[in-house]
Amino acid sequence: MASEWVKLTLQDGGKTIHVNLANVSSIECDEKGSVIWFLAGVGEDGKARVLETAEVILKRLSKVQFA
Repeated sequence: MASEWVKLTLQDGGKTIHVNLANVSSIECDEKGSVIWFLAGVGEDGKARVLETAEVILKRLSKVQFA
């Protein structure tokens, strides 16, 4: 099975976060990057705000899936 983990940067503080996109229900664009919405029960408030755009996130996913 291909990996669905990608390395992203949190908007608040610039820390690195590793996200398993298999647990993501949607990615929404915002003024600073993207909001990643997780499936129910994942994360404190169900979302993470990252600096990367949805396009960048999906490109990273395709790179790790076919690496």
